[in-house]
Amino acid sequence: MIWIIVGILLFLVVLAFALGFLMFRMAFARNTDKQPYFWEQDFVPYRFMSDEDNSLSAEGMKESKKLPWTDIRTEADDGISLFGHIAENPVHRGTVILVHGYRSSGIRDFSTVIPEWFSWGFSILAVDQRGCGRSGGKYITYGCLERYDIVRWANLIAEKWPGLPIVVDGVSMGAATVMMGSGVGYPDQVRVVVADCGYTSPGEICRSVLKSMYHLPVFPVYTCCKIITRILISNIDIENTTCRSALEKSRSSGIKFFIAHGRKDGLVPYRMSEENLKAFRPEDFGDSVTFFTSEEADHGLSLFRNRNEYISSLKDLLKRAKV
Repeated sequence: MIWIIVGILLFLVVLAFALGFLMFRMAFARNTDKQPYFWEQDFVPYRFMSDEDNSLSAEGMKESKKLPWTDIRTEADDGISLFGHIAENPVHRGTVILVHGYRSSGIRDFSTVIPEWFSWGFSILAVDQRGCGRSGGKYITYGCLERYDIVRWANLIAEKWPGLPIVVDGVSMGAATVMMGSGVGYPDQVRVVVADCGYTSPGEICRSVLKSMYHLPVFPVYTCCKIITRILISNIDIENTTCRSALEKSRSSGIKFFIAHGRKDGLVPYRMSEENLKAFRPEDFGDSVTFFTSEEADHGLSLFRNRNEYISSLKDLLKRAKV
């Protein structure tokens, strides 16, 4: 009987680690070889978006690809090659760095706003995050390492065009990346950070998705996945790398933050932005922090549901930042 119990326990442990490793492979490992590279292919509709929204995105992508894009490269702190597309604006009011979401690309996630930024006189840098597109890297780390990459990009632009303001704009995982980057420390030229539907931490979003989408228990699946992650990507901490702690560090930096989230977000819960906002003091709101809420928007769709109000609020913040 004892050996039977031991055998069952060993089986359960092996099963738990097998599921944890499967989660690790699905969540962290690069798989962009199986995905279209959106800069070179037509728009692929989002399953959770309406036909009208997909049509607007497709048209925006078509218009965005008409800009004078050139390739740009740099190297991450850990030696990984980072790739981006840059479109220099002849007006050159400043530069906006666009940071896409999980396993996506800038031309896809910002298709409806790239022409807008360009029309305002901004040059545009759309980066491929590590583990995505033409950038190197075997793993996606949900902002743990990407935060250093975005600071590297910001420093590159600051050196390329000294004295001109920089806006860093991220959506979903990109939003978490740009918020975490503020804790690392942006160059002084970064005046505004835009974070649309960002999560609180890599660990919390992994647990949330595991339960809401896959209906699997956090223990032992996520627990085993976390152990595997610490072994295979030893220089990250998915639990203690948080947006809130990064934002708390950056409160005295002079950067102004535009944080947006839809109440009907089915992927990244709205409460996560509420948690991130606790990093700020009450007197920060209305001056250095704008929180834009869309009552009807699902994940990443605040701009679609309330475009005029979204753009107006963002322009007000840019004006306060003297950009």
